[in-house]
Amino acid sequence: MEPLSAVANIAQVISLADTIWRLGKETHRIIRAVKNVPQEISQLGLELQEVDVLLLNVRKYCQRYQEQHPLISKQESSPLVQIYITLQSLQAEYNEVSKIVAKELESPQLGKRASLKQWGGKFKLVLGGKLASSSKNLKKYKSQLSINLQVLSSLNELSVNDRLENIHHAVLSIQRPSDSRSVEFNEKESAISTDNALHEKGLSLRSINSMMEQLKTMRLAIEESGTQYEQYLDCWIGDSQHIERAALPLSLLKAKIKESLSLMMDPQPGHSALSEKDAEWIRADLESLLATSHETAAVAIRNPSKTPSEPPKSPHVAQNHTAGQCPYSARNDGIQQAVVSTQFLHQDAPAGKLSIRVQWSKDSNSELYASEIILMLAPKPELAEHGILISLSRYYEKLQVPQITRQLSSYAVVEPSSPAFACVQANDIHGLRSLLQRREVTPTARTTENESLLSYAARHLRLEICELLLNEGADPTHCRWDGANAIYDVRNAFWYRSSDYSIPRSTLSRILRLFVSAGCDINSVALGGSPLHFTVGHTSPGAKMIDESEIQVLVDLLVCLGCDIEHRNADGLTPLLFNAIVPRWHGVAILRALLQWGANPHATTNFGEGALHLAIAFSDPASLHGHGGANSLESRLVLLLRAGCDPALRDVHGHSPSDFAMGSPKTWFQWCMAVERAGCLSMESMMDIEDDGLSTGASTSEETTSGLPACADVNHIFLDWDGFFPWSAHPVCADCGRLCDLQYISRRKRAAWAVFKELRAQFKGR
Repeated sequence: MEPLSAVANIAQVISLADTIWRLGKETHRIIRAVKNVPQEISQLGLELQEVDVLLLNVRKYCQRYQEQHPLISKQESSPLVQIYITLQSLQAEYNEVSKIVAKELESPQLGKRASLKQWGGKFKLVLGGKLASSSKNLKKYKSQLSINLQVLSSLNELSVNDRLENIHHAVLSIQRPSDSRSVEFNEKESAISTDNALHEKGLSLRSINSMMEQLKTMRLAIEESGTQYEQYLDCWIGDSQHIERAALPLSLLKAKIKESLSLMMDPQPGHSALSEKDAEWIRADLESLLATSHETAAVAIRNPSKTPSEPPKSPHVAQNHTAGQCPYSARNDGIQQAVVSTQFLHQDAPAGKLSIRVQWSKDSNSELYASEIILMLAPKPELAEHGILISLSRYYEKLQVPQITRQLSSYAVVEPSSPAFACVQANDIHGLRSLLQRREVTPTARTTENESLLSYAARHLRLEICELLLNEGADPTHCRWDGANAIYDVRNAFWYRSSDYSIPRSTLSRILRLFVSAGCDINSVALGGSPLHFTVGHTSPGAKMIDESEIQVLVDLLVCLGCDIEHRNADGLTPLLFNAIVPRWHGVAILRALLQWGANPHATTNFGEGALHLAIAFSDPASLHGHGGANSLESRLVLLLRAGCDPALRDVHGHSPSDFAMGSPKTWFQWCMAVERAGCLSMESMMDIEDDGLSTGASTSEETTSGLPACADVNHIFLDWDGFFPWSAHPVCADCGRLCDLQYISRRKRAAWAVFKELRAQFKGR
């Protein structure tokens, strides 16, 4: 035998042995499963007993509900109809399993052939998965029925809920026959004996009589509590001066809220206007919340030494006097929200400084919208010493009534030069801890501009002080003057650098992780963007330029902590689009960092502009960042072109990046050099593609010049974009000031490219 044949034979033997081993293992598993069939059947029998009781109780419950609500019960969408549908499915599964249980529980003396046949039936139950499927379906329908019952009970008043619960317990106490039986819902199959019916009827009547006595006791208790509440109201009348002092900031606030809501209802470019429905629920909930807090404050003023019984609260109202103890809103229940629009007002009111923030977000998995309003009032010192923070959230769940969450907290108002803020400025943690221990300052204190201690500490990167304030109960989620969280203050250490300092990586990492673990949403939006939008910006005069390594560290940390790199702000700008306008070399650094993390270079704004459009448009001398330096613009353009940005992309008005580059000779030459350096496409090929797109897809309706003089001079080359935003006005000729249409701009670009080549040839010839 040859060696190769021997090896092949040994391999076949090993493969055969492995197959036999696997078959034996599978056979052993099946035998064990078959042996467990009687035990599973017994367990199913117990399940059937529970289902039997459940069906009986639900049937009686539905009959009683149908008698009390005959009109609602007939509607197809009513909970009662849904319960009957679930009951039918449960009944069918119940009957199927009942047959299995009845058959398997019979254990007569069988012969060998009958025993083998019975074992074969067990094999079919196991291998077919029928037993497991039936058990799974039973649990599914039971859970669905429980949910339907909860929805049905939630539509009733509290007293009715208590009443139904008592009926449920009373019905459970009815003694059932011991024999196992199947429940059918037609009258013929579900009829019971006369003796059992009389027995159950007597028990039900006695239970209902007992329940009515409980309801009577409940009614007397409610009337008694109402009398006590009226007594407290009578006591408030004699202390009108204290009541007026407590309610003065709230009274002055109502008029300003109305004015602010009316301003938010006016549509703004790129933002969603506040609808009348949203304005109405904000106004109604604020009045309800402020009235409730007014009543509680008045009771506390009248009886400072007592703890009065609380007046009735509005549903879902949480009155917190320490912001750090505010419960998390419904947003932290696993709901992934994408912010659609944010509006913010920061104004002087008669009562003091008023800050209002309204935000709309959408569930990422559906089209359900949510609204949230944050309101802060820092009253003037002569009016009151404490301000108020109100949070109202409305979430459109899959229910008929939206879920509303309300929170109210108060805070001490101090001057920015107070000892507490001085300690934060000087990084004196021992002095601040001493002030907190002596109760001379609270961790929720804010300035007259609504900036909190925690916000001030985060803005100055005081890590130890931030930890101290969080441990003392400071709220990191609404600590800023605009209602945003503390992560934005950390970002401001980069955006508004006012002194010569550097930020250690370890400090930055620890402080960001501290706020995330404290409940701050890394993707929360403030002032038009997420933290990645406002990563770097201008530096104050005399301050150190932000180092490129610091930018990379900040972007890495934000992305690793979960910041969405493709988040769009209200204007439709992703972080890459937003930072395409950042000048100088740190603009190149932020773009490089975002692209390394996979930012989409093909993203466009709501008007169809890409990153190249924005980088060129805001580099013009007439724009905000017009004096950013020639080298930085060319480097940004090369980086974006090599990343895959389309140089021939046209926006909704038909303009390409080349059109924007025609705003000045300097910008045009930088654009030409960037295209040549990138090596992705030649200028001639790019202009050919632009012309093809202009003739087939782009519309010239936006550039119609009918009735207006248009420039036709072939010697006039460059354009003038008359407006801060280039897309806000039609381009005009830089020489004569007449309008230019898209076809004429295309001819101008050919002439400008010829000028560029001629100048470059002259420069190389020297």
